[in-house]
Amino acid sequence: KKVALNPLVDFPDFHEKVKQTIKEYRNIGLTPKLNWSAPRDSTWILPYNNTMVIKEINDLYLLLNASNYIMHDLECPYEGCGDENLNDSKSDSYDLVLREWFNINPALEFRVFIYHGEIIGVSQRDMKTSYVFLPALVPELKDRIDEFVYDTFLPQFCDTDKTEDGKASEKDNAHFDLSIVVDVYIPRPYDKVWLIDCNPFGRCTDALLFSWNELVSVHAENNGSKTCEKDYELRLVDNTSVGHRDHTENQMPIDIVQASLDPESLKELTLQWQQTLFLQKQEDAEDN
Repeated sequence: KKVALNPLVDFPDFHEKVKQTIKEYRNIGLTPKLNWSAPRDSTWILPYNNTMVIKEINDLYLLLNASNYIMHDLECPYEGCGDENLNDSKSDSYDLVLREWFNINPALEFRVFIYHGEIIGVSQRDMKTSYVFLPALVPELKDRIDEFVYDTFLPQFCDTDKTEDGKASEKDNAHFDLSIVVDVYIPRPYDKVWLIDCNPFGRCTDALLFSWNELVSVHAENNGSKTCEKDYELRLVDNTSVGHRDHTENQMPIDIVQASLDPESLKELTLQWQQTLFLQKQEDAEDN
């Protein structure tokens, strides 16, 4: 049975440190992330225009508690990994990262699917809007993404040796076995790519405008050709696209789903919510 924790009792030093950090950046806002995932699926629970910005410590607790992505990181972070030893283990250490919040243009954020060291597809991240200026930019955007992935990102996964003239030579093309999904941002004037996040190459990561079967099929069709000869689709939302919402599989917290099936769980959930409200009132009284 899960036991509700009181931050002021169970981890007061951590609670106070995080509280002061959030207070310091209150005018700007912060956004949280654990070792692997950010709680992007639980932004609905905060009143900040469906964003992950936090301005109070209770915002942080609400985001983390309501997120299935965070629960996945805590309970089964290595699910889907090929190493069976990892699948049966849990991380002994977790890091909470609070990053400074800033607004980005959602039209210029893209998800890049890399399979065995090659780009097999790129999807627009904003699933709700068709931007009329994007189609004309596709060739330029693909050039920038290619340069970033093949010249900057993937080489980070190579082992290199120094040659006699002091230059680095590729020793092990480890990135040819790398499968990963990266989110990138390419703001005007489209001459620089910003790495936003890295995600597992698997169904736990939203394929957005693609499907996972489609992505794997694309790689199978191109298998055997040289990387430089391969092309991929940068897929955009158009006026005929069917509307889609991000994280639709995680819009309902698992606690509420379980509570709807079990009266005892509903009672426990109500009690936890009352405790959260009491804690928030207590925090507000201390601040005032």
